[in-house]
Amino acid sequence: MSGKQTQIEDQKSTPAAAAGVVNTGVVVESAKEDAPDSTLVAVRPEWLDDLLRSNEAVILSNTTVVDSVNRFKDLAGGLVKEVVDTVKINAEQNLPVTPVHISLKTNSPVFNPDAEYEVIVPFRDSEDFNKIHKVGDDVTKLGQERIEHLLITGNVEEV
Repeated sequence: MSGKQTQIEDQKSTPAAAAGVVNTGVVVESAKEDAPDSTLVAVRPEWLDDLLRSNEAVILSNTTVVDSVNRFKDLAGGLVKEVVDTVKINAEQNLPVTPVHISLKTNSPVFNPDAEYEVIVPFRDSEDFNKIHKVGDDVTKLGQERIEHLLITGNVEEV
């Protein structure tokens, strides 16, 4: 190699290399005629390695998120159709439509532990989202906290 030649060793295939960042292993010979045997070696700082690892982790994380969103879209299509069908059935049967809202404690219905509770507006089970509680179903077994919520949203009533 002559005094002004530059040699770059093999680049690793990393996001940094793809972005044009020169990897370690760069050797530059001295341009001085009086010191032909001296070489300069570029050393990649540790913070750059940390940054590259961090970027690779972000790329992996983003890929995981995109994959999850795509899986959700695949599953949600059927769920949306099912919800729309349920709403149509409720409309055809003239069932009441009650909005879900946040209740203030002063307006909360009182739970009666001795009473039985029945569905008046269909809803999905909170533990098994594939299960739908239909009008007339006895839901007393769901427990106080869940029944209080269903009373607030207008899905159940005391019988």
